[in-house]
Amino acid sequence: MTRKKRATNIKKMKTKKRATNIKRMKAIRLFMDWEPREGFKLGPRDIERRRAQEGNKVWRNPRVKIVTDPLPKIKPYEVLIKVRACGICGSDVLMAKKDLEGYTSYGYIMANGVIIGHEFAGDIVEMGKKVKNLQKRLKRKKKFNIGTPVTAQCVIPCGSCQMCKDKKPDLCFLNEERGFSKDGAMAEYVVADIKEVYSIESYRKRYGKDMYLVGALTEPLAGVYKAIVEVGGGLRPGENGVVIGGGPIGFSAIGVLKALGAGKVILSEPLKHRREKGRLMGADYLIDPLKENLKEKILEYTKGKGARIYFEAAGVAPKVYSDIEKLFQIGRPESKLILFGHGPGKIEINPEVFIGNYNVITGSHGHCGVWDDVIRMVSQGIIDPRKMITHKISLDQVPDYLKKLQKPTTEGKVVITKFK
Repeated sequence: MTRKKRATNIKKMKTKKRATNIKRMKAIRLFMDWEPREGFKLGPRDIERRRAQEGNKVWRNPRVKIVTDPLPKIKPYEVLIKVRACGICGSDVLMAKKDLEGYTSYGYIMANGVIIGHEFAGDIVEMGKKVKNLQKRLKRKKKFNIGTPVTAQCVIPCGSCQMCKDKKPDLCFLNEERGFSKDGAMAEYVVADIKEVYSIESYRKRYGKDMYLVGALTEPLAGVYKAIVEVGGGLRPGENGVVIGGGPIGFSAIGVLKALGAGKVILSEPLKHRREKGRLMGADYLIDPLKENLKEKILEYTKGKGARIYFEAAGVAPKVYSDIEKLFQIGRPESKLILFGHGPGKIEINPEVFIGNYNVITGSHGHCGVWDDVIRMVSQGIIDPRKMITHKISLDQVPDYLKKLQKPTTEGKVVITKFK
């Protein structure tokens, strides 16, 4: 055995020893009260006082607490990951935000008392007893080991329903979600099944010590990539894209559109600081929708052609749809509006706009099946998500930031990097 290999093995042994000797960890948990709204009835996925498929219909008085918990135990096919970076997502903010009646503002799957956080990266520090044997059977060239830097998808599909059999795990009726219905990554350690884990070792050469920051932002990029490429059909090099909303999801959309070869990418965002951050991500033109006419500026910047893809990331579809429908009528046929941002209100459509020009409105929310593609693009520097980061914070600062981000802010992506 060479000296270098021996030193590596000793390092791995020490890493494993540190993980198994630790008994407790700090984490961020979200607690709520079960107070169903009038007329609410338990659905097939709801568990009274524990989990709801539509959180804003039952969960009231959300409150975030810093807790100290026992270190989680892993099952045979799971790994224990020491978290090095965890992003704050808009969904984390909505879960902690109260509406006018005191209910959570998040309308999707939520369980009481979970550790929140699903955008993360870290190092494997412990492996289930069956993981190594599984990897041997799969004959993987690149194997997971103690010390491997990783990230993981938050969707945990059942693997048995019809959607899973059809290879559509984002639509799994029985899925769980890390950070929503299962414990997530705003903690010193997180558990994931090996089938949900992806190596980010390829980030090391390009990003160095920032690889964990980049790894934590792989999840939002995967969601946006799936929406634009798989659900929206992508675009041909040189075609135009419009992004509505200059938050982290909007920034991710700019990065993906430019990576696909978009000719012009236009960002509509009311906050100047966020518009400028969008320019750093690659936006060619910026629109202030409070001072400028969205439709007229898009036609001006595209010389009357409009865009192939309109990506709505801010949850304001009812406010912008009339302009986009006019752009559908004036601009190129076969354009698509992709709805990604969650927001209230409804839109009324004119069927003729879609029948005559083959235009499409679609929605997207998942991220399964595209992680390898995104990791390759990020590894090669085609997209550098670090540009959207504005603040790095500690775990102790999370409760304050979850309140701060509930109001209009100049913040881009906020990432937790200190966990002690």
